[in-house]
Amino acid sequence: MRSDNGPELVAVELTQWLMEQSIKTHHIDPGSPWQNAYGESFNAILRRECLNRELFHSMLEAQIKTDRWR
Repeated sequence: MRSDNGPELVAVELTQWLMEQSIKTHHIDPGSPWQNAYGESFNAILRRECLNRELFHSMLEAQIKTDRWR
């Protein structure tokens, strides 16, 4: 799995779970979004077309609306 160094992606619990699942990880260099162009592009489009247009009142509502967006 290739990802940036965001706190949600370097958390001890996630790192441990990925190891248990035999999933190898690669973190891009800090300040180098071009090293993960597909992921960064997806995140930008998701934010622009879905997340920034909505006000979510619960995690369930956010999940439903992002599932519909896909």
